[in-house]
Amino acid sequence: MKGQRFINWRNLFYLCYLLLLLLWLRSFFARDEVYLRLFGHLLTVNSFNNHLHLHWMAGHGYSGPLARLRLGQEQIPPNAQYLELRIGRDPLGPWLAVPYWLPAVLMSAYPIWRGWSGMVSRRRMRQGRCLHCGYDLRKSGAVCPECGAARKMS
Repeated sequence: MKGQRFINWRNLFYLCYLLLLLLWLRSFFARDEVYLRLFGHLLTVNSFNNHLHLHWMAGHGYSGPLARLRLGQEQIPPNAQYLELRIGRDPLGPWLAVPYWLPAVLMSAYPIWRGWSGMVSRRRMRQGRCLHCGYDLRKSGAVCPECGAARKMS
């Protein structure tokens, strides 16, 4: 059955969005750390109250486990709040502080667009209009005279 898979890009997108929101809520109570070994370098991801802190430690020849997770660390500092995107560099390598609201807003554009376009399509179908251009098809044939799209019957 084509199109009936559970794992597709849309569902993966919604899952990532949900995980981001849950991580944001969890970050108010506990700080989590993830260590990932990528190409012999170390990427650390720390969750603070209002932001994710990503630190790329290049050139250190990290040879530890592929991934390590430390959950429930104490919030230090307890009120670190970055409401804007911050980029920096320290002796270990570059870092990036991403506030949770930024990916949440960017990722919410797709569900809003899908919901809006679905509402418009349902309204046009209910009113007997072309789904593509909105031309009134009540007295037309099976093809829209305005754009040439085939008429979909409800």
